Amino acid sequence: MPQAASTTQLCLRPWFYFSLASSAAFVLSSLGFSVVWKGISSSRRTEPRILEPVEEPSDRRLGPEGSDEFLSLGLSTVCRSSLKNITEIVPMQGVVKTNLPQKSCEDLCIKDGRCRGYEYRYGEKRCELWHESILAHLNVFHNRTVSGAPDFVCVVRQPTCRELRGHKSLKNEEVNSLSFYLMEFCDTGPTTELYGPCSKRYAEDIIQTSQRLCDAVRHACGTATC
Repeated sequence: MPQAASTTQLCLRPWFYFSLASSAAFVLSSLGFSVVWKGISSSRRTEPRILEPVEEPSDRRLGPEGSDEFLSLGLSTVCRSSLKNITEIVPMQGVVKTNLPQKSCEDLCIKDGRCRGYEYRYGEKRCELWHESILAHLNVFHNRTVSGAPDFVCVVRQPTCRELRGHKSLKNEEVNSLSFYLMEFCDTGPTTELYGPCSKRYAEDIIQTSQRLCDAVRHACGTATC
């Protein structure tokens, strides 16, 4: 007889063990690969926080100029000004460049004092420089909004504590969605195809990005937890 949800563990071979405890442990293990993510319980799903572009003067930012000022939101993420504007494909305030390597896109953002981050698509070498706050992002790996591979990345520049908390909340939702997807469709294990539905690389990336966001929240917000 299964135990209560607070102590139950679901085993998905050879993918992961997922604990439903309040401080959940999300473990992917296959082909010699192991990653642990600690975050919110899948039994207590939270709603993404819809943020408005309001910034308090006291809101600390991540990273000084020229150091860790950029933070990637992970594989297959696209930038949005808020969750109310999810259909806004290009920034209302910004610049779009084509045929640029990612490094050149980032260099342009550094030189542009108004740049708050950028969205990059690898296959098209397409660079969007955002001159407005990137208060939200979408993950299009399993929920594809355009044709072709979901080869996007949204990168924020010197995000504030408040902005980081919003992105971390959204990333928690992505981790939960991934766990349910794997349970439903990937019980035979991961695949090596980068953009395949059961991609090992994507699962690894989403866990690592969640941890980076947690570290950034602690740093920018001056808290012990995220």
